Amino acid sequence: MTLSSEIQSVQEVLNNLTNSIKSDTKLGLDDTFSSVIAQHNLAQAVQQAAQAAAQEAQNAQKPQAKSDEESQELVSQPQGQENQSQTAQSSQHHHQPGPHEELERIAQQHQQEQQHHQDQDQHQYQQQQDDSIAAQVIHVNSLESDSSSTLATVSIAATTPAPAVTKPVPGSDEWHRLRKDNHKEVERRRRENINDGITEISKMVPSSEKNKGSILKEAVKYIRTLQETNRQLSIEAEATVNLQFEKEKAILEKSVAETELQNLTARHEILKREYEELRQQVDEQQAAKKLKTEQ
Repeated sequence: MTLSSEIQSVQEVLNNLTNSIKSDTKLGLDDTFSSVIAQHNLAQAVQQAAQAAAQEAQNAQKPQAKSDEESQELVSQPQGQENQSQTAQSSQHHHQPGPHEELERIAQQHQQEQQHHQDQDQHQYQQQQDDSIAAQVIHVNSLESDSSSTLATVSIAATTPAPAVTKPVPGSDEWHRLRKDNHKEVERRRRENINDGITEISKMVPSSEKNKGSILKEAVKYIRTLQETNRQLSIEAEATVNLQFEKEKAILEKSVAETELQNLTARHEILKREYEELRQQVDEQQAAKKLKTEQ
């Protein structure tokens, strides 16, 4: 493998790594950073391998250059000008960028691209953090009584980065006021839930009382009545199941008895027929004996 082919293969590997980094920017930021770090380490390993290959190629070229110089010293004087021109061309060739410099240039270009992608990822992450502030909480103090005091929360969709909401310092007047308002809001919601529950109970329990305590007492009585009714129904259902079982058992026993009766009847008919045949044979034999005695 020549140095140009090695450089080309290294360039292809770096291009593949760059394409994979571009595709990974669509994934989560944490996964992208870890992938970029892993690919950066892989690129460094590839760069070191390419540098080692270039160093070996240069070491292989040194004995050849040394042998060429020894052969040039043995050439006659008329060929001096030609040797000088060849030496000048060789020096010009050495001034051209070698494989090692080319690999360093490629690696540096790849690192710059990686740094550019990392900057883009950081910018996207910061933009997402700014856009995540989607709502602000606005506290509204009502002019009604304490029982109807509410803490209204208005969700404001933030399409542009909104300024960070500053929290009051613990122990300050604003902090105590917000804590008091929150406590009132929690109590109001609790009372509303209790009232809604009692209202639903009053719709299901047959009672003309409007007092909450009376409604709850009637609900307890109604629930106990339902439990007793359920217990009685369970007993009756169990008795019905037992009766059904006994009925099915009796039907099965009846079926078995009927089958046995049919078998006995068939057996009786067979025995009766055999008896009649034997009786007929006996009668015929007795009649034959009687005829013989009379003769």
